[in-house]
Amino acid sequence: MTDMTRDQGLPLVLHLLLALTASATLLPAQASLYTSGAFVITDSSVRQGKFEAIAQSRDTIVSNYPRSGREVHYKFSINSEDNEFRPGIEHTLFLRPRGGRIDTPVHVFGVRPPPPVPTPEESGSSEEGVARVTFRVDMRPVLRAFRREGSYDPPNGPPIRQQDFRAVYVIGDTEPLTWDARSLRAGSPLQLADADGDSIYTATLPIEATYTRPLGTGGRALWNRRLDISRFPQLTSPQRLVDALYRMSLEELQQLVRDDAALSAGAKWPGVWTRDVALSSVLGLAFAVPDAVRTSLLAKVDSAGRIIQDTGTGGSWPVSTDRMGWALAAWEVYAVTGDRSWLRTSHDIIRRSAEADLHAAFDRTTGLFRGESSFLDWREQSYPRWMDPKDIYQSQSLGTNAIHYATYRILADMARELGEPFARWESVADSVRRGMNKHLWHAREGWYGQYRYGRTFASLSPRAEGLGEALSIIYGVTTAAQRSRLSARAPLTVFGVPTFWPYIPDTPLYHNGSIWPFVSAYWMWAAAEAGNTAAVEHGLASIYRPAALFLTNKENMVAATGHFEGTVLNSDRQLWSVAGNLATVYRVLFGMRLHRDRLAFRPMVPPSYRGDRTLSALRYRGATLAVTVRGFGDAVRSARLDGRAVDRAEIPAALAGNHTLEIEMNGRWSPGTVNVVQNRYAPETPVTRIDGNTITW
Repeated sequence: MTDMTRDQGLPLVLHLLLALTASATLLPAQASLYTSGAFVITDSSVRQGKFEAIAQSRDTIVSNYPRSGREVHYKFSINSEDNEFRPGIEHTLFLRPRGGRIDTPVHVFGVRPPPPVPTPEESGSSEEGVARVTFRVDMRPVLRAFRREGSYDPPNGPPIRQQDFRAVYVIGDTEPLTWDARSLRAGSPLQLADADGDSIYTATLPIEATYTRPLGTGGRALWNRRLDISRFPQLTSPQRLVDALYRMSLEELQQLVRDDAALSAGAKWPGVWTRDVALSSVLGLAFAVPDAVRTSLLAKVDSAGRIIQDTGTGGSWPVSTDRMGWALAAWEVYAVTGDRSWLRTSHDIIRRSAEADLHAAFDRTTGLFRGESSFLDWREQSYPRWMDPKDIYQSQSLGTNAIHYATYRILADMARELGEPFARWESVADSVRRGMNKHLWHAREGWYGQYRYGRTFASLSPRAEGLGEALSIIYGVTTAAQRSRLSARAPLTVFGVPTFWPYIPDTPLYHNGSIWPFVSAYWMWAAAEAGNTAAVEHGLASIYRPAALFLTNKENMVAATGHFEGTVLNSDRQLWSVAGNLATVYRVLFGMRLHRDRLAFRPMVPPSYRGDRTLSALRYRGATLAVTVRGFGDAVRSARLDGRAVDRAEIPAALAGNHTLEIEMNGRWSPGTVNVVQNRYAPETPVTRIDGNTITW
């Protein structure tokens, strides 16, 4: 202390003040972007309880949140048959060893496991290396059945006689496990043994514990950009976290481009999926990778020149008809590129597919299309148990009909562009819109019901369905009054938009009881269309929180915990989650809207995101744009194109070459309203019985 004051001639207090000032210069104070009771987002970080993610630069994020690790999906097998559960039911182990070991719970053979739903606080270990995993199964009910009845009737497959019982195996999706049960023989490492005669069979196998991101210095998980992303539109903004997440999403997008130049659906989904690539492209991929979108869409056309419905109940089409989302993406590609050859090709593919749907799935009485809810194609996850495939075919779903409405509007626009008749397609679109507002609008709740269903007398499900509600606003199904009410009344949770609400009880979490970031992204965009400021802020936060903490754009998360562990299946760098992150920039903060003859900008920038942000190297038709949005607000105050004042913040389709667009926001941000609900389950479907003249349930 004496040396400091003597050498500098300054009192200690002043030295401390100078030191604090210098520190503040090196590490600027974090400006809050969003605060809720569960988490806080700043311009450079996300904090949730004891967990924190920090954007150290635009190319580096560190996080002490539990790292995304390996999920092991497995079942047990008697006599080399897949007989513990019917397809779609399995056990899940989140591989987080301690001291090089991990034991599964003691499962009872054939008893459906309660889904493990850990909190992030319970997922602390991220030990790396090969772990010794002990699989354990209680065979006492099976052996008891052998003694009492001479045979055991498994949940899947034919009965097993006592004298035929030979061995128990473990099968699964992670090496050295295999799903090929019939390849297993006595003496295999996958055979379980009852070493101590207690009828608990065990096998210990080596499985490598791996994680999405490596550990950096200080023991925090690390994302550090490795790939060149210079071919994409480049973002620069005052919020380092937003820039870093945008750049992480571009890198993950690049990783999803396959060798054939098409887009895979995610790290665990290497194939090209119709609805995934279509809905992702609408969110923003048509701006970033139009050629890859075009290649992917063409990969989903069959030999008859119709769109492929790649998954769904009851053998897919026509029980599921949301393949028509292909049309929405095809229009985006045309609108971005102006490619007339693509317009011709895609129009004809959509027209042939539409003709088939009108024949097989259109109900002229209601004006609605039949079929399963869009993307919610795991029957048990979103429908009552009594409904079988024919019931689901007869139902009329919100999200699917919103897609059909948009499809026929687009088909009319394409025909108009090509100089062909379009009135028929407009008539179908008008019919669907009338039908949705007559049969699916739930006036008391202020949202659309998930679907109309029932074998004899159709009724409207009171559940809200996030994607369908959003698409109804974005594509103009709603009236102005409905749009305002829906944006304020649709149920949200603190962590995002539930796929549907309330949930189905006693059902594993995947489409049920979950949040999918791409659905939150569509809702965020819909909120911007409705001018609901609070919903826009909630939407941005629901995208940025998980991406920063998880250091990847996960497929889904548990609605109650906001955690990526606990759903039946979850993939890193899921295509539509990547697109949802890009949509925060393209669709909201820059408000990009594609039209037949122009690219319009309608940004919504919350006050906490104020400042100058620029999106450069943005390609539209023959132009390369650098677009700067200044300030904050819910609408554009003024715009300048190449330094000249213009009436609207728009780029004409005929513009070519390099250009700049400067947008000044209006500085207004009136209060909005959101309906944040608790995580609720609907009552279980009652089982009725008739006893004489009495019905009981």
